Amino acid sequence: MAKINQVDYQKSLDRLSDILSGITVQADVQSQTRCPYKNKDAECTALIGCKNQRPVDAEDGRILLCRGDDKLDYRSAWESDPASVERAREALHSPDKAGTKTLFDLADELALHVPTSCGRGGICHECIVEVHAGMESLSVRNEAESFLSDSFRLACQARLEG
Repeated sequence: MAKINQVDYQKSLDRLSDILSGITVQADVQSQTRCPYKNKDAECTALIGCKNQRPVDAEDGRILLCRGDDKLDYRSAWESDPASVERAREALHSPDKAGTKTLFDLADELALHVPTSCGRGGICHECIVEVHAGMESLSVRNEAESFLSDSFRLACQARLEG
């Protein structure tokens, strides 16, 4: 077996690291600006309704194209500043907030952005949120939320009850 030249080996490792770093940067950019359901052919692979879906063939309607502009940033649904999180917690425990308000309604009042493409009808599933505290104060899951588990809810369907 031939002896490995350490200098050449390190150069190869450095080059591989550069390549992988570039792939990571590009993947991060794509994850911020491209619908996660759009494939390489701009076909919509989502099994959910979306305002950007358009059938390729009006008669068939099985293959859907994504007509989104890819100027979306999906991360905002998962990232919040600490002050906004604290306001949301306070709002969830405030007695005057109880009733028929959804988590979406409360987010609106607190100026927290929660994405949706179905008009809050429970079919796009973009408004999935994780509830860290207060789950017992929310309505029971309805059919639209039946696929969710643990502490996840649809902001448009979960209603504050107590």
